[in-house]
Amino acid sequence: MDIPIEEQLHHVLNDLLLTHIAIDKTVLARHGLRRVRFYMLRHLYQNPGISITRLSELSFTDAASTSRMVTGLEKEGLVRREMKEGDRRFFVLSLTEAGKAKYEAANAELQADIQERFANIAPDALANILQEVRTLNETIGRHHEE
Repeated sequence: MDIPIEEQLHHVLNDLLLTHIAIDKTVLARHGLRRVRFYMLRHLYQNPGISITRLSELSFTDAASTSRMVTGLEKEGLVRREMKEGDRRFFVLSLTEAGKAKYEAANAELQADIQERFANIAPDALANILQEVRTLNETIGRHHEE
């Protein structure tokens, strides 16, 4: 039985995503990080002084889970929670120096690994793949909105 090309593409894209996630997990584990914690550190690195609510939105994680993860990161000395200036009812979050160092080290290794993953593909071919994947993403996104 022939598998429709759309279904084949769906399977290949799933496999690709799972492969990248598995490799990312391996790289980040060397820094004692799970992916969700790494991306929380990234959001805090890029947006110092954000609220737990905003971090939750950026992380696609519910507020209670985000708060628990922040508490864990705080206990590890990676995150600092401070009362918001001018409004003592709210807290803002930022990375400590240890948190910045951990994020920077993990991110540097992850970015180097990503470069290696694509090193054997010609730059022109990568540019074409990128454009096609963006088009595919937009097409699928529009379908989902209908």
